[in-house]
Formats: sequence, C-alpha cells, structure tokens
Amino acid sequence: MKLQREQKQESANRNNTVERNLSLWQEMQQGTPLGLKCCVRAKISMEAANGCMRDPTLYRCKDMIHPRTGSRYRVYPTYDFACPIVDSVEGVTHALRTTEYHDRDEQYFWVLDALNLRKPYIYEYSRLNLMHTVLSKRKLTWFVDTGVVDGWDDPRMPTVRGVLRRGMTVEALRQFIAAQGSSRSVVMMDWDKLWAFNKKVVDPVAPRHVAVAEQSVPVTVRGLQAGTIRVAWHPKNASLGDHEVDIGPELLVDHVDANCMTVGSNVTFIGLGNLRIVEVHRDAHGVPVSVLAETNLEDRNYKNTLKVTWLCSKAQLVPCTCFFFDHIIRKAVLTRDDDFKQFVSKNTKLKVPMLGDPLMRKLRKGDIIQIQRKGYFVCDQPYDPDTIRHVGQPAPLVLFFVPDGSQSITTLPQVVQDFYQQNKLDAHHQGSNNSNSSPVRQGGGSVQVTAEEIGAKIKDVGNHVRDLKSKKADKATIDAAVSQLLKLKAEYKEASGTEWKP
Repeated sequence: MKLQREQKQESANRNNTVERNLSLWQEMQQGTPLGLKCCVRAKISMEAANGCMRDPTLYRCKDMIHPRTGSRYRVYPTYDFACPIVDSVEGVTHALRTTEYHDRDEQYFWVLDALNLRKPYIYEYSRLNLMHTVLSKRKLTWFVDTGVVDGWDDPRMPTVRGVLRRGMTVEALRQFIAAQGSSRSVVMMDWDKLWAFNKKVVDPVAPRHVAVAEQSVPVTVRGLQAGTIRVAWHPKNASLGDHEVDIGPELLVDHVDANCMTVGSNVTFIGLGNLRIVEVHRDAHGVPVSVLAETNLEDRNYKNTLKVTWLCSKAQLVPCTCFFFDHIIRKAVLTRDDDFKQFVSKNTKLKVPMLGDPLMRKLRKGDIIQIQRKGYFVCDQPYDPDTIRHVGQPAPLVLFFVPDGSQSITTLPQVVQDFYQQNKLDAHHQGSNNSNSSPVRQGGGSVQVTAEEIGAKIKDVGNHVRDLKSKKADKATIDAAVSQLLKLKAEYKEASGTEWKP
C-alpha cells in the first residue's frame, strides 16, 4: 500500500461495491484472518500532489487486548482520522502542531469538511530537538526493552520522568519552555542550555554539604581540639541558617587535594580557616598517604591559598553512592540516514563511592543539594541505617549528579573527569570513522575532520576565550584565541554548510 501510494497506483479494492465493503467491514469487526488484513481508506484521489491525500487510512485492525475495553473491539480509528474530529467536537479553537505535520493539514481539514464539522485554527511551531539523544517513542522503547537504560524514568532518558529524577525542577522546565517561544525555525538544542536554567533555580536554595572520596587522606592537625563550629548552609542565603560541623585533630581530604599540598604552605580548610602544612607523607609511587599540619587560624589571608573541603574522621560520616551519567547517543546530531543503534554509547553510568557529612542522613528523595567543589546532586534514595539483608551493612545514600550547564568538568573528582574525557574521545573516534559524517579537508593534508569534531573544538576554544577574558589576559593573547575561534567557525561552515550556532 505504501509503494502504491508513492507511485500513485490505485488499490485493486478501490472500486469495490458498497456490499463488498460492508462485508469486509464485518470481517474486520470480527477479527477474522481476512478482516485483519483489511483497512478502511478514504476515497479521495491517488493523483493528489500531497501524498497524505492519496486515499489515507481511516480505520485499521489491532488484534490486541485493550487496557480498558479488553477484546470488545478489533477495529480502531487512525490518529489522522480521530484527531480532527476530537478537536472539533471537544471545542478546541486552536490546534498547536509542530511543522512536521504540515503536509497533513490538508487531510485534517478534508475530514472536517466531509463530516461538516467546525474547523479549529492550526498554529504551527518548530519541533524542539535535543542533541545526543533521540525523542522518538519507538526508538526510546528500544532503549528500555534492550536494557540499555533501566526504564522510562532512567536519568539518561529524555523523558519528563527521566530529567526530573536526574534533578531537573518543574520551574526550570517552565522557564526553559517559555524562553523557546513558538519559532518555526528548526531548533537543535544543547542539553547544557536546559541545565543552565535549572542551576538558576536550585543554586540560591541548595544547602551546601561536604563529601570526600571513600579512599581519602588523613590530615593530622596539631593544636586542633575536638569540638564543633557553626557553618552557614549557604554563603549567599542567610535565610537557610547554619549548622554544626564536627572538628578534631584528624581531618579527611581528597587525594587530589592532598597531592597539591606543599610543606610550609598555608591551606585554607573551607569553613575552618588556614592550616600550615608541616609534612606530606607519600608512598613509593609518590601518592600521598597522610599529611601533618598545624593550626594557623589567626592568619586570615585566603587570597592565594589552596582551598580544600574536609570532614572530621571521628564524625558519624554517611556512606554515599554517587552516580554520574553521560549521553546515550555519542553523535551530537543524527541525520535521517543514520541508524541510531550504531551510535549508542556503551559506558554512560559511573558509580563513585564517597563519605558524606553526618547531616546527609536527613536527606529525603528528591532533595537537591550542592556538595562543595563537586557540584549539585539530587537524592534518589535516602540513607537507611537498617542493614541490607544478607549483607550486614547500612543502605548507602544514593545521589545523582545534576549537570549545571557548564562545559567545565575540572571541579569533578578525577575518576569522573576521566570517565567523561574517555567518552568524548570515543565519540570523536567514531565520528572520524563514520562514513555518514560530513568531512572537511584541512590545510590540503590527508587528515579529514568532521563537522562534529570542529564543533567540539569551537566549544573548547570558546571556553578558553571566556577564561582569558575573565582573567583579564593581555589583548594579544585574547586576539590570538579569538582569531583561532573565527577560523574554526569558518571551517565548520565549509564542512556542514551552515553557520555555527551554540
């Protein structure tokens, strides 16, 4: 039938008698083998310029149990037939449809004219496409059915349930949608823009917590007695109040922070003050295993010091399991000819064990916090002090990393940085070997670079330019970086045929 429609060929049953059609209709209603092969089509014109008007299907058989009506019906109306009728009968005045339905508008109004029903007004707007994913329900079902993701609410899924579970707020979604307007231009949106809206919502109210890697480095502090200090929940929102933080002669810091400590230097322990490093003990491979420090709290010069987060080793620390996620599709933008299954990312979920401050045991599902110097997290599973059956250990607090729209990953733990960098390299490697990519030859050499790779370079150089400007670098350095950025944008246009749009 599809081939006949494309070739404008009439069906052999197009000129059946009314009696023959009614007989076949009865077969369809009864769900007989013959009836299941039939469908009801509108007799319009197989010569129509618009393919949607070449005898479209109005009813078809569905030999499945309906969740509400069971097996009572075997024949169901198609979406294209039911939609205009429902819109008109239910009083819809304006039907908002994406531009992909434009060719079906003529069919929409034909149904209403044939039934002498009121016509709603159709307003078109462009479909919002997101990079590094698919939005087709059929394709997303494949991800669920094959076990690539854990379900429709998996944090990697581009579903409302998925992004909310990952830490997106309803208010951020509303602001993002309102900002898009109703343009008819095709939009390919980067996820970072959506998460940037979310950061503006959660940052002013997210309480600050502290967590360190499970394999942390102990810092013995001379002159620091066991006790508590009071620390604000948020440095810029006094309305959140403050809380007690345990201190003592032994503190815990991350390996990456201990590795940066040098003997004789001041290190600012955030919330506590400056400590002077006396010794840094390392193993045979140069990895720090312990640090000896002494209090220097009277020195309040924090401008040029190393800043670290810490926890008291004697506090009742909460075991945390932090999950980090990456895109389910490696290629930024899929073309019509691309088979999405060839671009499915294999490693998109990273589990990182950490130790959190004692007050994390009070977090409830859906709470969004900021772990200082590590980012925003949403509680997916609260800490349960009751032991896990057959294991004999408390159920850890489960946290999901919430993206903030930033391209920078330097604040994340090293294992997480390695995770994202490796995925990025894998994506670039596949893009360079994919025949469906749009190549461009640079400098007359033999190396071909895809438009996707150039786009990634543009983002990196753009971030570099912004960093230079924020650090007030000299004009010559900034101009050189800007020149490189403009050159890359020109190469992108040559490769893709379109202007670069972030």
